[in-house]
Amino acid sequence: MLRSIIVLCVLVLSASNLAGQWSVDTSLWTGESGTNCTPVPGDYRFGPEIEFAALCGGAWDIYNSVTGQKINAVWVGAHPGVEVHPVPADFVPNGAGKIDVAIFREGAWDVFNTVTGALISSTWTGSAVGCQPIVGNFTGDATPELATVCPIGASSHSVSVYEYPSGTLLTNYIAQQMAGNDVTGPVTAMAVDWDGDQVDEICLFASGAWFTYDYPIGNTVREFWTGPPEADPVPLDTDGDGRDEPGIYCDNGGSNCSSGILAYSWHLFNYDVDADIASYREGVWIGNSPNVTEQVVSKATRGDVVVDWDRDGGRDNIMVYREGAWFMYKQDYLWSHLRRVGVTNALHDFWFPETNAQAATGIANLGYHSVKIWPTTSHVSADVQAVINNPAFDVIVIRPLEFSPLEPVCSGGSSFIEENINYGHAASNFYANHGHLNKHIILSGWEADNQISRFGCITPSQQEKDAFLAKLNERQSGVAAVRQANLDKKLRVWHAVEVNLVNTGPAFKVFRDIVPLMDEPPDMISYSAWGTNASSVGDRLDLIAATTGLDQRQIFIGEFGRDECNGQDVSFQVENHGAAAFAAGVPFVFYWYYRTEFGPCPHHKVINSDGSTTTAHTGLVNLRSLLAHDNYSHTQ
Repeated sequence: MLRSIIVLCVLVLSASNLAGQWSVDTSLWTGESGTNCTPVPGDYRFGPEIEFAALCGGAWDIYNSVTGQKINAVWVGAHPGVEVHPVPADFVPNGAGKIDVAIFREGAWDVFNTVTGALISSTWTGSAVGCQPIVGNFTGDATPELATVCPIGASSHSVSVYEYPSGTLLTNYIAQQMAGNDVTGPVTAMAVDWDGDQVDEICLFASGAWFTYDYPIGNTVREFWTGPPEADPVPLDTDGDGRDEPGIYCDNGGSNCSSGILAYSWHLFNYDVDADIASYREGVWIGNSPNVTEQVVSKATRGDVVVDWDRDGGRDNIMVYREGAWFMYKQDYLWSHLRRVGVTNALHDFWFPETNAQAATGIANLGYHSVKIWPTTSHVSADVQAVINNPAFDVIVIRPLEFSPLEPVCSGGSSFIEENINYGHAASNFYANHGHLNKHIILSGWEADNQISRFGCITPSQQEKDAFLAKLNERQSGVAAVRQANLDKKLRVWHAVEVNLVNTGPAFKVFRDIVPLMDEPPDMISYSAWGTNASSVGDRLDLIAATTGLDQRQIFIGEFGRDECNGQDVSFQVENHGAAAFAAGVPFVFYWYYRTEFGPCPHHKVINSDGSTTTAHTGLVNLRSLLAHDNYSHTQ
């Protein structure tokens, strides 16, 4: 999908859903205070962050979004009496999605060299006074197309899509957006990728109603209403999953907005092909821009921008531009509801013959999009790389065991006690080999409470506790540093500490006695939730969050299972346990596991040796259906 930029009042491109509180992360003054300025942030240099920019009259001024220093000013020309729309996009293949300066003026699309200001091309698509220009990838060929949306009568618009740079008309259709709906007032045209298929659709928004049209024939593929009529449309992708969600921005409250005392209100709605598109998702986010009051900021000078400014993994942040001041709002937690149900595949060398890649293929064939593997071979082996490259998975949890020693445990036998691999080194290799993939890789240890006590064999000394803390600090800092160095990549690599003892008792516990002492909090906590059920798992997750200071969206269920060794149906138990965890806010739940372990009993699996599925799998399928409709409440 063409990297999205959206500017309210003048909308260019768009990008989905997240709930929670927003806070001002940073504000920056770039010195442009004129009422004619339009904010046009974009990746003009292809660096580690988005640049701030504003089109003021005929000058397109670009600023370093960290320091506020002006980088360049591109002269696009003054055009008195002609309405000029900024349309930045990657028109010229000059490297990895770099944004080019461009304007639309009554039928002419002018593209400029961002460094020299020289005119690169001027594409004429026909006189289009009063039309809205859109740039998007409508044909799926990974290059931008040009589109104009022009009003014809009271209830219809003519939509024309052109090839760049030839200006050849590719398609033209009439968008009947008013039919059967009480829609009045201005219509805003947008390019939106609702379904994450890397192809943009054309969407018209008017009076709270959204109308989406496919390419090339213009069938109305979706119509829905989010209200209120006075809202501005804001599609945005705050979880980085590539799907756009419809958001709305309201000035000074209103019947369906927040209180007028709070100047800026953002509402997001779930939009998924498998979900109720009219459902309301978890609330309203409020941000008051400091030192700027609504009383002195007119609509003419307002520009509200959604863009992945800090390249933190594809999630869009909300930025508000007010007379030269930029205010960026970020989520107070890392994760949105990716809402993934996954399955674990563990230690194939010992318990069953499949490689990780073979088992992952079987897991994917059962409809799962998340997998957890425990490779004993190199993390860059063909086996592991095949799992990561499997297009079915967007979340892969890896417990790397390649340098782990086997040590005796109290119950007899032996186990991999600790992984000695350098997580930062592994993260570097993942970015080098898979950086182009829009996926999450989570490097996670296993049951830290069991690790530090050797399955209860020892009471850890202070020296052992200090060594374990140092190991967790090394993992977190290593992964975080590598992620920061690869902000231009689609891949995101995270570090999770897995805990298994979660209660308020006085005995030593990693989640309470080690994790809060880390130099920086771990990206995530994995909870091995054996011994919990639907009535208790939410309380345990809340306790982890309250004790560590992490949001529930940074906590996931790393393991849980139900024994169906005697033929009992555990589907309802599995479904309710997972649903209760999602109701508490976790992004992932992993079931233990793919095939039979340790012989015939116990059974905690989703598939039998003959290929038939278990009742646990039935429960997980039911859980996936609940997630598709955002229905977690039946366990509460």
